[in-house]
Amino acid sequence: TTALENGLKELVQVDACIQILQQANETQLLLQQAQQLHQAQLAKERNEALHLSIQTHLNCASNTSLAANALTPSPTTSTYNDASTVLDALKLIQSNQDLLTTISSLARTT
Repeated sequence: TTALENGLKELVQVDACIQILQQANETQLLLQQAQQLHQAQLAKERNEALHLSIQTHLNCASNTSLAANALTPSPTTSTYNDASTVLDALKLIQSNQDLLTTISSLARTT
């Protein structure tokens, strides 16, 4: 019976080793999935920052166009716009400065 008991002990040890290896494999798979999720999250954040940067560029271009129109004399009368329109144009230019700061910040993020 000693040989039988020893064989049974070895069998239990082998079974325990198999279970440890299976757990190690499962842990490795979970780690790979976690890494893939992390990479996907980083890509999503970069895409969101890029989208915001593009939108900010478009806003800046729109402001520039509006400011240029406000600061340009009328083609039909060759007169400049009134002071409030010029002031609005200057506010748009200031807004562009803020947008450019945002774009610069986003560029560091992406």
